[in-house]
Amino acid sequence: MAEDQFIVTLEDLLEKRRVYLEEHVTPKLREGFRAYQAAFQALTNVLVRKGLLAEDPYKADQRISEIAVPDDTPFMESEKDEACMIRLAAFDNQLDFLNQYVDLSVENLDLRRIKSLVGLTSYVRWKQLSETSNHSLTRAVAEYVGRMKRDTDPLSVDIVNDSHDQLAQATDKIINGLRLVADYRKEQYKLDLRQKVLSKGNVDPRLAARPEQYVQAVRKEFVKHMRNEPFAQDLVLQVLEEDLGSNTEEAQRQAIDRISIKEEKPKTEEKTEKSFRSMLDEAARALSACGRPLESITSRTRENYQLLKMRRVSVGERFRKWISRVVQQTEEKDIITVEFFNEATSSRQTESFSFDEFCNGAMKKAKLCSSLQVKVSNVSRKLQDASEDQVFEFIHKNIEELGLVHRRFNSIDTYLKTEIPRDQRSRMRSINTELAALKDALQRANKKNHSYVARREEFEQMKRLGIKR
Repeated sequence: MAEDQFIVTLEDLLEKRRVYLEEHVTPKLREGFRAYQAAFQALTNVLVRKGLLAEDPYKADQRISEIAVPDDTPFMESEKDEACMIRLAAFDNQLDFLNQYVDLSVENLDLRRIKSLVGLTSYVRWKQLSETSNHSLTRAVAEYVGRMKRDTDPLSVDIVNDSHDQLAQATDKIINGLRLVADYRKEQYKLDLRQKVLSKGNVDPRLAARPEQYVQAVRKEFVKHMRNEPFAQDLVLQVLEEDLGSNTEEAQRQAIDRISIKEEKPKTEEKTEKSFRSMLDEAARALSACGRPLESITSRTRENYQLLKMRRVSVGERFRKWISRVVQQTEEKDIITVEFFNEATSSRQTESFSFDEFCNGAMKKAKLCSSLQVKVSNVSRKLQDASEDQVFEFIHKNIEELGLVHRRFNSIDTYLKTEIPRDQRSRMRSINTELAALKDALQRANKKNHSYVARREEFEQMKRLGIKR
């Protein structure tokens, strides 16, 4: 009877723990992985820009269907640059797949997937980043970072330092969150073992005195009733200790204590106010992820535009341009006219603007977004000292401006694919992946901004009604 009560208690506590994890842990896991990827991309972007790390030309060709830790075998010093290029590109693709497509709900995070996520998070040992590390990739990255920290560009050094700190912090948060989910999954596994295997009565309890024979007996029944699950001998031994051990009462108490939810102190009004600001900080972090894809889009579009300018131009067209320069006595500007779909009017429209001026502005915007990842940058310091309204206006303004930049680059890409001669189109550099990454970062930032507005309005309305929450 005591055993039945223990099972009932476990079922009740596990359900409460599942709800708690879904509400408080898995959302933070999602944010943690996104912050991890943003910091990783900021760091590697600097390494690529400074020529310390090469871009993998086959990065976009990789196809991923499940989370897996990239190649982690040791490599020779002579292979360092190529190995790091390939492995860090594969790692970035895994992070992108994780943040774009993987469901991080408790139900989807089984013990196998949790193990993969822990391995992925620890792929580079950010907390033990040392040039004497026994881990080949960690040692190589530490060497790149060390050389970068001796660079004379203070902004790049700040980005690398801050990104490294963020990666170390995000690693801790992610591992702690995964550990909480793993503890739940282990206890759920043990409950399933009791209900689906041991309850059948085909395992002789008298074998408890001989643990090895008991495990073998459980294994035979396990393959009949839980064949889709991995056999975890350590968890079987825990069940043996809790159900048939010499001190079952203490073992069961510890099991219950592991999954019991500790009471939290209610949040004060002051903390609620602070949480609104934290939502804006999350929006700013999402906005910072626009920097790298926007910089890549700008540089690649400039290269593609050069292909258009190198096409054969008729004598008449060259003459008209010469007359225009002589009459206007001004330098010719690269005015480009593109077509776009106006969602407000549900119609197609055209707009003209200077290509060079637009790209220069886009590159400045990319650097602004990247500087948001550096806590000691001027932009980050100003935002820290600014009021909530000022931070909100800054984020709102930049989301709108980046939305226009995204739309124009999309239109320019379509224009270039049409105007560049057919025999030259194979030389065009694709920006589809970067456009998608920029759009995703903007959508996340916009979502955080809208959530801030909704929470703030709800709080103000409750305050006017005299209701304290």
